[in-house]
Amino acid sequence: MIKNEKWRTATIAEIFVKQGYLNYSKIIYESLLKKEPNNIRLKKGYDKLLDKIGNYDLALSRSSQPSKELIFLFNKWINLILKSKKLNELDGFRKKYKS
Repeated sequence: MIKNEKWRTATIAEIFVKQGYLNYSKIIYESLLKKEPNNIRLKKGYDKLLDKIGNYDLALSRSSQPSKELIFLFNKWINLILKSKKLNELDGFRKKYKS
């Protein structure tokens, strides 16, 4: 993680998001927003990051767009379907190897 404060910038946070280092990006955005809570660029970047990592509840509380809620619900629905499929597969393995 970046220890030097001068490297904790919105640009570095955006690069981390693109590279998949979402937790590092979240730490940077949160530290920057503490210093600049009204910075629109930081808020937008942080909201996009929260959407990407699945923290939809917090993202929704910061946004009034109804489409965000639909995206959240649709994503949750898909995740439940995938979990159900995985559970069914595991149950099949359990039954197969139990005998």
